[in-house]
Amino acid sequence: MNKGFLFSILFSFFFIDINANQQGREYFLVDSVNYNELPLHDKAILDSLLPLFHKAKHDTIKLNLLGAIVEQCMDDNLWPKYNLLMFNIAQNALADPSTLKKEEFIALKLKLADALANIGFFNLNNGDLNKALGYFQKSLYAQKGMSYNYGMASALLNLGYIYKSKGEIVKALDYYGKALKVFEKINHLSGIANALNNIGLIYKNQGEIDKALENYNKSLAIWKEVNNNRQLAATLTNIGYIYYAKKNEEKALEYYFQALEIDESNGDKRGIASSLNSIGLVYYNKNELPDALAFFNKSLVINKEIGNKKGIAESLNSLGLISWKVNEIEKAHTFGSQALEIAKESGYPKNIADASELLSKVYKAQKNWKEAFNMYELQIKMRDSIFNEETQKAAIKQQMNYENEKQKVLKEAEYQNKIAIEKEAKKRQKVLNFATGAGLIIMLIFAGFIYTRFRYSQKQKGIIEQQKQQVELAYQQLSEKNKDITDSINYAKRIQNAILKEEDQVSEHLPEHFIFFKPKDIVSGDFYWSLEKQFPSEAGLGFCNYWYFAAGDCTGHGVPGAFMSMLGVAFLNEITGVERFISPSEILDHLRTRIIKELNQAGKQGDSNDGMDISIACLNLSNFELQWSGSNNPLYIISQNNYNSEFVVKSEIFDIQLSEIKPNKQPIGFHPSPIPFTNHCLQLQKDTSIYLLTDGFADQFGGLKGKKFKYSQLKELLLANNLQSMAQQKEILNNVFKQWKGNLEQVDDVCLMGVRI
Repeated sequence: MNKGFLFSILFSFFFIDINANQQGREYFLVDSVNYNELPLHDKAILDSLLPLFHKAKHDTIKLNLLGAIVEQCMDDNLWPKYNLLMFNIAQNALADPSTLKKEEFIALKLKLADALANIGFFNLNNGDLNKALGYFQKSLYAQKGMSYNYGMASALLNLGYIYKSKGEIVKALDYYGKALKVFEKINHLSGIANALNNIGLIYKNQGEIDKALENYNKSLAIWKEVNNNRQLAATLTNIGYIYYAKKNEEKALEYYFQALEIDESNGDKRGIASSLNSIGLVYYNKNELPDALAFFNKSLVINKEIGNKKGIAESLNSLGLISWKVNEIEKAHTFGSQALEIAKESGYPKNIADASELLSKVYKAQKNWKEAFNMYELQIKMRDSIFNEETQKAAIKQQMNYENEKQKVLKEAEYQNKIAIEKEAKKRQKVLNFATGAGLIIMLIFAGFIYTRFRYSQKQKGIIEQQKQQVELAYQQLSEKNKDITDSINYAKRIQNAILKEEDQVSEHLPEHFIFFKPKDIVSGDFYWSLEKQFPSEAGLGFCNYWYFAAGDCTGHGVPGAFMSMLGVAFLNEITGVERFISPSEILDHLRTRIIKELNQAGKQGDSNDGMDISIACLNLSNFELQWSGSNNPLYIISQNNYNSEFVVKSEIFDIQLSEIKPNKQPIGFHPSPIPFTNHCLQLQKDTSIYLLTDGFADQFGGLKGKKFKYSQLKELLLANNLQSMAQQKEILNNVFKQWKGNLEQVDDVCLMGVRI
């Protein structure tokens, strides 16, 4: 190499080193950056990206550069500072969205979501699961309404990891599955590899180590393809554990040392500490205690250096295991107690379980039976929280064993039955030969009797044939009548469909809207209704457009319910035909009066009990003020506000909640103590969703145990899918209803209307 060229390289590095440190915060943008102590990799990142940042004019470019620094820097004391800067810039830029173009707004929201996710990752690394959970949820919410992207999938993946760490396996699998789907849709290889790796961890915890290994190997191949050494090392560690569980200790060490080598080359202290502890556990199981002790101590030093509480608890517990094995009970007690305290503080069930298992042994050796039992109970509790599907898994395995045994028994029974049949056939043949002669004689004796019976049966056959013809004629007449009735009902359906507006007609009134309408029979007792009216504004300047819409549930279903529903629609059109604004509560008061009058209801014995339950709303299309009133059917509102409702269900993922506005508990029909219907006035905000519904969806029987779907599950379903478009929500409701119902009969008509402001 040319010496002059080499000298110029060395000089330029020296100049950057001195000059950068002198400039301090002005150059580095953040406080307390000791450039000289940074890894070479991180120095190179800062040297290449910070000059570009200082030249950048636009926030989006600056945020992209900060994002690259955060993503690529390895030092756990460095990247969080740049991430906080990225968060502040994005938040300040979003302070006034009206000044931003749509593309700028989306780009800034994505960077804000990235920063929130990184804060969650920082808290996760420090063992604070609850804080991490909150930031990952905020990251996901920041991307509400956006198309599928990497940040959204990452937030889902991280939420899955949090729930897995908290022992909530079902939620973890749900989020991992959602993340994998998003990564596949956007064809993000690294994301797919991450999701596969995490699903492999679930299989590992379930004891399905072969399935875990299959997922790890797929993940490993992708990490090699995309050349991501950090994740490659983590996956090698996971594969090492599988061989450790298979008792193949040499193979486990091979993978662990590969991971350690990569971690050391990356300067990944967290990965180094994890690999050291894993190697120590293998030596511990091989009873090579001095080597195990050395690796555990190295792991503990690094974990303390970086403040990794989860890792500290693991290392302390590992040291406690060695003390226990060499009968140093007091030291084992000290290590175990420290591990348990930190594990409880960080909230990792597995660490708590491991520490309590060690302490249970220690207290037992000390004859402290009470504490030994307490630790044993804690261990079992934590194990159950991690393996809360273990019982189900065991039941499945037991069922498989049962099926196998059943097949064996059936085969054995078939074999024995075959032998018995052969023996019986031989025996019967002997009896048949013996009885042939006697049988001929008996047949001759009864020949006359048989002939007589034959004559009698022929006569009976003629009678039966005549009866058969009569039955066929009656069946034909019944079929014709049934066809006439069915044709009539189908015609009634055409009439009902003509009265009910088609959904695309209703949709003309609002940008986003769906009607999920599913009759139990050909015609329906449930109905929906929609009408647009124009009235002078309160200020007397111009006109305001109002949109009335309702979901009703009439007594019964099928033909009787359909008659009532058509009557209801006709009365609603008549009541709202006046040339003035009429509130939803007034409409219900008038509707009740008309129904009672037309059906001659006086509360006497034998009177008709027919009527309807209904939820009706009126929306001012100018200012989005909503007026609503309900007879037995509620109103659901999903938004960030609770609208002064006492009945609120909060989303576990997004910063939204479902508020339930309760109806009057009286029908549209006769009631012994009627009161005027209540009119609710609500000022709706943007991105608010409202739902009018009947009871058909919640009352449907189905699922594995054939139980009702229930309103609580319906609320959770609406909350979980609130980000989806109204059309997608309708499709989801339809699919869930079909899956829940299965092969069971539909119980009632279903009507559910959704509108997004």
